[in-house]
Amino acid sequence: MLVRLSLAVLAVVLAAAAAVHALSSVPRHLYPPQSFLHASSQSACVSPSSCGEALYLSPFIANGSISEGRSLAAMQQPPNSGFTGELGWSGYLQSNPDTNNQIFFWFFPAQNGDTTAPVLLWLQGGPGASDMWGLFGEVGAVTVNASTSLVGRGANSWNSKYAMLFVDQPAGTGWSQLGDPSHPVNTESQVGTELIAVLTQWYQLFPEYTTNELYVVGESYGGKYAPTCAYAIHQHNSAGHPNTPTPIPLAGLIIADGWSDPETAMPAYAPLLYNFGGLVNPEQAAQIAQVMATAEQYRAAGQLQTAFGYWNSFWADYNPTNFISGFTNMTGSTDPENLSDSADDRPFWGYISSFLGLDSTRKMLHVGQNPFSAVDIYGSFVGSGDFMDSVRDILPVLFNNYRVLVYNGGFDGICGGTGTDALLQVLVDNSEWSGGEQFSVAPRLIWKINPQTDVEVSGFAQEVWSAAAAESAEELQFARVIVRNAGHMLPADQPARAYDMITRFISGRGFSD
Repeated sequence: MLVRLSLAVLAVVLAAAAAVHALSSVPRHLYPPQSFLHASSQSACVSPSSCGEALYLSPFIANGSISEGRSLAAMQQPPNSGFTGELGWSGYLQSNPDTNNQIFFWFFPAQNGDTTAPVLLWLQGGPGASDMWGLFGEVGAVTVNASTSLVGRGANSWNSKYAMLFVDQPAGTGWSQLGDPSHPVNTESQVGTELIAVLTQWYQLFPEYTTNELYVVGESYGGKYAPTCAYAIHQHNSAGHPNTPTPIPLAGLIIADGWSDPETAMPAYAPLLYNFGGLVNPEQAAQIAQVMATAEQYRAAGQLQTAFGYWNSFWADYNPTNFISGFTNMTGSTDPENLSDSADDRPFWGYISSFLGLDSTRKMLHVGQNPFSAVDIYGSFVGSGDFMDSVRDILPVLFNNYRVLVYNGGFDGICGGTGTDALLQVLVDNSEWSGGEQFSVAPRLIWKINPQTDVEVSGFAQEVWSAAAAESAEELQFARVIVRNAGHMLPADQPARAYDMITRFISGRGFSD
């Protein structure tokens, strides 16, 4: 059940790659490795009982059997687990009754027992990357060790303080199932619609969380997903919150190393790579600038697939034919997501992949024999044109009505901080963001986790505070943060700094002390 790029679109991608002499038969190292993307794509169940059955919760909600559905969704510890905390609930919610799309979720209450804790909705990027990346590899309460056993992440888990809702989306991503391969979910409009369908049902399962603040977090391509989701919630609430007795309690938006606006991101690559310790020389920087300028010309002309082909010729982010990227040809590195590395060889991605392939894991997660990442979501988003489209137009509404954190790892190449800064500058210049003027003159703060004792600088921040109470810790409205010595998947690179950053923002403490 694979949704592939059309041959015509793939030809455009390859032609653009050839134009910058990047083709080769040598596979590109993916981060995380490609094996993780398709872990458990084929069921290895010895018998149906060894994997259990997939749990579809929408019928329980529809007929009012909330308690029964929630009881069935409660998770049990897998064999040899070293985790003693709360695993929470998991199952499927139908996001589109016409196509029977089924979205997998895994919800953890705050591990400290705080029932009033904010809920963080984590949306992994890709497009097509499972939330299992972020859960096990970055911010969740649990991870996997070399013995393929579940273990606790420890104090730097975001779940230690906040409730966390992980959702594999869009349909076909990770454990989620695309009901009709001829109708893929591959535009932001569809993403927003289906996430609202999921959230309205989720709040019926967990009504006690309707008074807890909700923060939507999106990493990488989640820089589109998260604003799209937040804007859909904004519209849903403004329309009288149909299908929910109370508004969805959206409090804020968090964009993590986000791919949000190609127009401002692409021109930033050449100076970023040239200024990063001479990673490329002036001639190479000029070549990069030319490739990205060509991509922008096609994007502006509405030829979004061709624009992607030129962009991808340099990064090889979508690489079904295993060509060597322009980035690798110029730098020798296969890790554009952390410019300080030549390759990402961390073993835990393999541990996670193996864990997801266990029958006992499937049974614990209530996914049964469903395949994992069986749909080429990335290719589908390229084919629809969504990849080179922008969510810039909806950002002012979100920035003006909700608390916002925008962060980047200082070593991220593919979604680097210079591109994010260019996007923020456009929002300032357009005068649609009410806090833009204050942001433009905000001092750049030097941030340390423990400012009285730390020698090491954790990163840098700029803040916007509400005009009504500029000194009040409860009125921090916007923070823009750069985290030092971190790449694209920042919490995996700098867990302590990531945890300190998120708690400073959500608590309203800020970064000045």
